[in-house]
Amino acid sequence: MTKMRSGRFCWHELLTTDPAKSLTFLEALLGVKGKGSQHAPDEYTELYAGESPFGGLMATPDPAIPSCWLGYILVKDLARDTERARELGAEVPMANQEIPRVGRFSMLRDPQGAVFYLFQSQDEMPEGQVAPGTVCWSELHSPNLEGSTAFYTQLLGWKHKALPLAGFHYTMFEQEGKDVAGMMAAQGGTPPFWLHYFLVQNTDLTCEKALELGARVMAPPSDVPNMGRMAVLADPTGAVFALWAPVTAGVSQ
Repeated sequence: MTKMRSGRFCWHELLTTDPAKSLTFLEALLGVKGKGSQHAPDEYTELYAGESPFGGLMATPDPAIPSCWLGYILVKDLARDTERARELGAEVPMANQEIPRVGRFSMLRDPQGAVFYLFQSQDEMPEGQVAPGTVCWSELHSPNLEGSTAFYTQLLGWKHKALPLAGFHYTMFEQEGKDVAGMMAAQGGTPPFWLHYFLVQNTDLTCEKALELGARVMAPPSDVPNMGRMAVLADPTGAVFALWAPVTAGVSQ
């Protein structure tokens, strides 16, 4: 087993205003399967692509909170890194919460306002296998690229580099030579947030199916030259996520 390194996204979670509707949508669109967690089967649904879970969903703790996808970043010392995040300007709505026999987590709001989790696992976590239907990339949309770069590099030890893309600035975060996340400027006054991409075989066909299932298109399918094809959607409960089909044999879909 190859263990997952700290500083990488290890879990993705949908907080939803309608768990049943969200699960039906995800199963129909992405072919994933939902299974009640052994720790809280009536409150938390784990999402599987094959034999291994990659994420989960649960009801929002307050009906006023809109549906959203959130990512967990693995750390070695949760208490230390939570305090370090505070020192760097983050808010901590939830600190050092225990999940029995699993680990502990803190919910953070970075200095620009984007929400994410830090997670310390009770046991070593295996390196996740990216497969169709799972999250393959996480991307920060920030109104302050310099400020966000400083926060995440100081908190997690990420390195950063500019990725040459026509028309806009894109930052790639890396750890030990591996790309772990991206960042771009928030568009049109959009509040800061982490956008999570799901791997699919064909972006256009999956987008069409999503529309049939009640989703809305936030950004239609478009090419990222020499890399792949993407689209941004909002599911029937309003949670925003992205689709990604990488270039295959020189052709993106």
